[in-house]
Amino acid sequence: MKLTITLPLFFKKNTLLRYLNMEKQHQTNGRKRLFRAAQVAVWLLFGLTIPVAGFSQPDSVNTKMKFDFGITRDRNINLWPIFKRTKSDIESDRQVIFPIYQSHQNFKRGEKSLRILPVYWSDSSAKEETKRFISVYYPSLIHKSNNKRKQIKTFTLLEIAPRVNVLEFAKSKDGLVIQNNLLFFVWYKNNMITKHLYLIGFPAYWQYSNPTKESTTLLPLFSYGKYANKQKQYFAATPLFWHFSSLNQSSNLLFPIWWNRTVRVGDNLEKQRLLFPIYFSSKDQSTSNHIIFPLVWSLNNSRYKSLTIAPLISTGCSANGVRRHLMLSPLFWQFKSDVSESTTLFPFVWSHKWKSRTEESSSLVLFPLYWSEANSESQYQIVLPFIYNFNSKNYHTFTFAPFFSVGKTPNGASSHAIVTPLFWHFKSPGRSSNTLLPIWWHRKVGEGEEAKTTSVVFPLYWAWQRQTYGGNILFPLVWRFNNPDYRTFTFAPFYSKGKSSDGKRSYLAATPFYWRFTTEQGEGQLLFPLWYQKDKATASGDSSTSRVAFLYWNYRDAGRNHYGVFPLLWRFQNQTRQSFSIFPLYTHSQTTDGLKSYTAVTPLFWHFAKPQRSSSILFPIWWSRNSGQGGNASYTRLLIPLYYGKKDSLRNNHVAFPIVWSFRNPNYRSLTVLPLFSKGNDTNGDYKHLVVTPLFWYFQKPNGFTTTLFPLVWHSENGNKTTNTIFPVYWSLNDGWRNHRVVFPFVWNFTTPEYRSLTMAPIFSVGKNNDTQSSYYAISPLYWHFKNLKGHNTTLFPVWWSGSSGDSLHTKKYDVLFPLVWSFRKPNHTTNIVFPLIWSFNNPRNRSFTLAPLYSQGTRRNGNRHLMVTPLFWNINTKATHRQMLFPLYSSYSDTAKTKRFDILLVAIRHQSTPTSSDLSILWPIIEHDKAPNYRYFRIAPIVWSKKSAASSYFTIQPFYYHSIDTTRETYRILWELYTFKNQMGVKKSNGVLWKVVTWDRYPNGDRSFRFMHLLYSNVKLQGKEEKSLFPLYYFTKEDNGNRSRSVAFYFYNSFKRLIPSTNDYYQEERIFWFIRLRSNYQMLKDKGVLNNRRL
Repeated sequence: MKLTITLPLFFKKNTLLRYLNMEKQHQTNGRKRLFRAAQVAVWLLFGLTIPVAGFSQPDSVNTKMKFDFGITRDRNINLWPIFKRTKSDIESDRQVIFPIYQSHQNFKRGEKSLRILPVYWSDSSAKEETKRFISVYYPSLIHKSNNKRKQIKTFTLLEIAPRVNVLEFAKSKDGLVIQNNLLFFVWYKNNMITKHLYLIGFPAYWQYSNPTKESTTLLPLFSYGKYANKQKQYFAATPLFWHFSSLNQSSNLLFPIWWNRTVRVGDNLEKQRLLFPIYFSSKDQSTSNHIIFPLVWSLNNSRYKSLTIAPLISTGCSANGVRRHLMLSPLFWQFKSDVSESTTLFPFVWSHKWKSRTEESSSLVLFPLYWSEANSESQYQIVLPFIYNFNSKNYHTFTFAPFFSVGKTPNGASSHAIVTPLFWHFKSPGRSSNTLLPIWWHRKVGEGEEAKTTSVVFPLYWAWQRQTYGGNILFPLVWRFNNPDYRTFTFAPFYSKGKSSDGKRSYLAATPFYWRFTTEQGEGQLLFPLWYQKDKATASGDSSTSRVAFLYWNYRDAGRNHYGVFPLLWRFQNQTRQSFSIFPLYTHSQTTDGLKSYTAVTPLFWHFAKPQRSSSILFPIWWSRNSGQGGNASYTRLLIPLYYGKKDSLRNNHVAFPIVWSFRNPNYRSLTVLPLFSKGNDTNGDYKHLVVTPLFWYFQKPNGFTTTLFPLVWHSENGNKTTNTIFPVYWSLNDGWRNHRVVFPFVWNFTTPEYRSLTMAPIFSVGKNNDTQSSYYAISPLYWHFKNLKGHNTTLFPVWWSGSSGDSLHTKKYDVLFPLVWSFRKPNHTTNIVFPLIWSFNNPRNRSFTLAPLYSQGTRRNGNRHLMVTPLFWNINTKATHRQMLFPLYSSYSDTAKTKRFDILLVAIRHQSTPTSSDLSILWPIIEHDKAPNYRYFRIAPIVWSKKSAASSYFTIQPFYYHSIDTTRETYRILWELYTFKNQMGVKKSNGVLWKVVTWDRYPNGDRSFRFMHLLYSNVKLQGKEEKSLFPLYYFTKEDNGNRSRSVAFYFYNSFKRLIPSTNDYYQEERIFWFIRLRSNYQMLKDKGVLNNRRL
């Protein structure tokens, strides 16, 4: 290595022009403007002396550097102390007006530092992070640190030296620790052996903690504590929120809107809640009441449970399930008691049931389709307009109009069955009829031998039986007639036989071949068409006549005249009857006296006539029948499918199907015009009905009636039971046992022999139950009073609550004049509060009296006692502790763990001792001395501080001398930062004068560092890097990887050599005026291809 000194040079103009022309030959046309700028710069250098001094050695690369005029390609700038920026792959450093601003970062070790003197310091690494505010390192107004390994955060106020400060907070996983507190309004002590801690920010903040008790108070706003081995606690946010709790009792008060209380007595848990003026609840073993005023009312006690969401929903039931109710107003209402049950789904469903020891009744209306009622005497069900079902003591009937109807008496004596228009059945004592249109008819009148029967299977079979005559017809084959004079049987057209009762007259016909007749005068025979014989006896003697004819037959004598044209025309005539037939279409017959006759136009028309009886049939649409005369006359008419009529001495029925129905019988008369009108009544006026569908309904029976003017008026009387409804305003019920009236939604009046109530919603309600001896009064929402055998409750909302419950041995009482007076009394338990002055508690666990904030005295069952005359005298004794205070002169404390402490004038003298430690303070916190095993601490703040423990120790006389030592570091400081010495065990030894004006360090590996004013003079060899500086003449750096730089004359001239990443080549550059580049090997590296996609 050699030293080269270049003396001042003077260039001539011609020499410079030749040099520039040589350089221009190697440049492209695009560089012409740059060389013109270089010419101007060179001319500015004429006459200047450029001293260049440095270390150099032979380097073949330098021969390859060429003129490369421009702005430097290097990002590192050094104008120290004004500005300095250096950045590499390992570290980055920025300095502005040193030492005011410096920012340094080591990427390899993960370290950062920032300094803005004298405002802010910040240092961080993987182990620790520190921040200082208003600081020259020592002293610092605020110092915050975070030990990441130990997870300890520390806050220090006015730090004079390490661990010497006015106030220090340290927070770790184990909790919060305060040290070196010189602020008289903050007191702190934490004894880890006895687990006793207190923290006081006088006079506002008070915190205490020990194994049996802890409390926190922020006067006058907040207080929280646990005591009695932390089984009891309280919390107060004055004056709004108060909370007290123990094993068997707790209470909360959020003044003036919320209050709750929980008390456990044996197995009984009592809870009360009040959210003024909206919510109230009370709950114990037998009671659970909740009220969200005025909407939700939930009442649950031993007698009844109910839930009401006014004015829409209400539900409830008694404990035994006998009484219950459910209301979905105004649509659904359901009530049930031990004798009655009613359900209403307005306006469609109306159901009511009532049952006493002697009577029972029920009714159901599914308006407008279904109506039903049942009692001990009768019941009915109606599904309009189709189903009608009536049951009484006299008759049971069911009708599915207009198709089906069936009914009968309980003994079966009378009945009816109708399948309209085909089948009709009627039965009464001595009478029955069956009709299956158009095929079958059967009638029977009378019993035994006097019965009259008629049977028809149309058009094939006809049968009738009277007392003296009868007949059968199996049309058109069989004809049988029977009367007192004559009997005949015919199997048409082949056989016929007849005989008189006395046997004198008879005939036999086997049509068309054989005919035989016998009379009193004679007899005749015919073997058609071959032979005819007639025998006749006269007064003059016997005679006989025989005639033979082929198709025509004729017979005539004094009494008869018969003839026929086989097989179509037949005519018969004798003394009693004559007939004419055109087979098989027409037949007519009648007696000579005209009393009996029949006419048939087969198969459409049939007419029969007898004395007092006639019938006509126009098949298949018309049937007519008459019988009897005078008062016994009756007739029946049927015009299918439009008309039916029947009239006799007992009935007069007419039906114009399906619209008009008129019925009249000994029991009832009615007229119905479907679907609009119906009217009826019985003969003696006991039963009536009148219906004008769907508006008016009236039903009457012997013990009452019902009247409905739909949908507004309902009125019913059943015996002594009367109901009235004027929808939707008025309801009433009166049955002798109950008398209820409702004028919806305002007036509610319920009366029974056991219960009476009157409500004028939503303002007034009164009720009384003689059975349970209970009553209530309510003037909503202000006054409420409830009373029963077990007690009473009175509320004058929101001011007064009063109540009692239980029997004579277990009476519970309470009185509340909100929010001032609170009184709760029960056996062996008394609580009286005149808020916020007087507090009195008397129970098996505690007896106390407090006149806040002046006086309090109390005794607990566990032996705890207290006497307080605030703020002067306090005496608190428990089994484990004894505390006395005569404020502000004296206070003392002792416990069974042999912990003792006392103070005089609060801070004049303070002493605390345990079996293993002691603490003495004089003019606390100025003078303090602590002693414990392996621990000593002493201070006369803020001058003398001393601490000695197994892990570390320090001693200082501020600001002259400071010494500290632990397992990793030893430090000496004289006059704060005038001189410092630090020995980091096994790492380095450092010395400093006036903080960092002069520093020198020594390392075990031979590295060294010496600085005066940082770069004013420096000589450093550290971690493979050399740095030499004689500001402003000379600055040189060198690294093990070959990087180097040199600067002279306040960095006016600068050259550097830097390794290009991921290569073995270096980039070199020479520059002047800090930023202007003169020469570089850029072109050589570019031609070599080193710079492709690489950063310099």
